[in-house]
Formats: sequence, structure tokens, C-alpha cells
Amino acid sequence: MIKALPAVWKMVAKTPLLVAELDVAASLVDPTLIGLAGGLIAAAVMMKVQILYATELRNAKQNFNRSVEAMQKVERADDDLKLVAASLSDKDFWNRLTHIKAMRMEALMDYHEAKRELKKMKVPGLSDEDEET
Repeated sequence: MIKALPAVWKMVAKTPLLVAELDVAASLVDPTLIGLAGGLIAAAVMMKVQILYATELRNAKQNFNRSVEAMQKVERADDDLKLVAASLSDKDFWNRLTHIKAMRMEALMDYHEAKRELKKMKVPGLSDEDEET
């Protein structure tokens, strides 16, 4: 079809290498190759989507684990305060208790936010290694 165009043949007379280029161009327009290229592009797009999803899910799990560790840190601080409460002055005790309460509130908010994000990321029907989260 490309070779049948009169304008193309006028250019062929000027450049002898154009015939070989036209054969390459004609082979590139082959429907089989176009279909193969489309399939490869679609597969690449799907792989990119899967990689992005896996990355986002891993980040959500890491945020959840960090929030759990923050909650455990608050509990350890609370236990430590209970151990040394008798040796502290009233002012020091109330300062540390206020600090622990603030840490607990922040850790609790982070925990619920991370849990919500993780739940939003999970897709029903996909296998998941950590069902306990």
C-alpha cells in the first residue's frame, strides 16, 4: 500500500536507499507486530500497576508496624513511670504523666490511621501473608 502511492515513487527515484526503508516500514505496519506491540505495552502497564500496588501495600504495612511499636513504647514508658513514681516529686511525676498521655494519644491516632490505610489498601480475594493485621 505504501509503495503504491505515486508521491512515494517520486521520492524513490531521488533516493535509492528509500526502497529498503520502505520495506522495513511496511514490515513494521504488519498487524501481527502491531498486536504484539500492543500486548507488550499492556503487559508493561499492568506490571507497573502491580509494582506500585505492592510498594504502597508494603509502605502501609511498615506504617502500621511503626504505629504498633509506638504504642508499645508508650506502654513501656508507663510501666517505667509506675516503677519510679514513689521516688519522683509531684511536679516531676505529673510532667512525666502528662508527657505519657500526650504520647499515648498521638500513638493511638497514628495506630488507627495506619490501620485504616492498611485496610483500604487490601484487596478482597488476594492472598495475604499476615492475616493477623
